[in-house]
Amino acid sequence: MFFILAQILAVIAFILDIICMQFKKKSGILVIGIISNTMYALEYTFLGAWTGAISFVIGIIRNITYFIYEKKKYKPNIIVLIIFVFLIVGAGIYTWKDITSLLPVIALVLWTIVSWQSNTKWMRLAEAFICIMWIIYDLFVGAYAGIITEFIILCSTTIGIFRYDIKKKEEKI
Repeated sequence: MFFILAQILAVIAFILDIICMQFKKKSGILVIGIISNTMYALEYTFLGAWTGAISFVIGIIRNITYFIYEKKKYKPNIIVLIIFVFLIVGAGIYTWKDITSLLPVIALVLWTIVSWQSNTKWMRLAEAFICIMWIIYDLFVGAYAGIITEFIILCSTTIGIFRYDIKKKEEKI
């Protein structure tokens, strides 16, 4: 029963991730990210995959923190960023398996840094690189459904980059 529920939550999170990169404003990306990360955290919890669950819980707390700052029209100070980077690196050290463990840690740190600032163009560009890192990681660990998921999210991100970053730049010319 938990396995089936985990799969349903993964599909919901996947759909939310596709939608996420189509938002123009940072607050929309963060809100959908909170909901998506919650689905992923629950999925990994139901599967007993505590590394994934812990990573996504850190992502939930990070996104909520950034969202609160965004709504108040403030940028989180550098201390907030450093705390989240240390939490991610600490979780990576705690759950270290082999060199491939670096890929999710780097991906999470990269997203933490780009979502700390306000430029959604950088968020979309980073998401493209993050998807590639997860695809490589999923290849190593045999998470073939994850490869498909990340590839589709990469396509959605590429569409978002075209809609908001490339097309917008072309319109100015």
